[in-house]
Amino acid sequence: MRTHLAEAGIEDVTGSLRAAREAGDIAANRDPAREAHLLWSMVNLLRAPAGVDERQAAEVLATVDYHLDLLFRPRPKLAVVVVDCPDPQALAPFYEALLGVPRTGSGPDHVRITLGGDQPELALHRTDHFVRPDWKRGDPAQQLHLDLLVTDLDEAEREVLALGGHLLDGSDKPIGYRVYADPIGHPFCLVTPEGLG
Repeated sequence: MRTHLAEAGIEDVTGSLRAAREAGDIAANRDPAREAHLLWSMVNLLRAPAGVDERQAAEVLATVDYHLDLLFRPRPKLAVVVVDCPDPQALAPFYEALLGVPRTGSGPDHVRITLGGDQPELALHRTDHFVRPDWKRGDPAQQLHLDLLVTDLDEAEREVLALGGHLLDGSDKPIGYRVYADPIGHPFCLVTPEGLG
């Protein structure tokens, strides 16, 4: 990256970014908002001092280079949410019907359900030591639960109950979410946009 910045010089920051991207020095999954903010900051910084000498320019470019490398380094992406259960094949129909998508892969110890778009996959994974969590007592302590966004809580609740889920908490609460358990006890919430706040 430093080479591209130095070759482009102070006046061509955007060109140096483009050259670095084309050379593969900047990760493809960078953060565009942070890139725009950094680019604006760089342009202002480079324009501000009148009569910047070569040593000062080199220091500015080295600093910019360091921050670009930090900002555009590839970031982890949430790819799969794994739910432990004693029998993935038995639990899969509940989530397939609730989410409205079929399984996309399975084996004796797992089922994968792909939601599409940028959403992570849901994987049901067999474990021989599954202990059903207790939502109220926290014994054993719940470690994770899903929040599923819906537009109509009553309609979504009817579907959950028809599929074998159970209401745990919230039918009397008008705040936009209710807590359920899947057929083997994993807690999850149905949440409306109002309930996300």
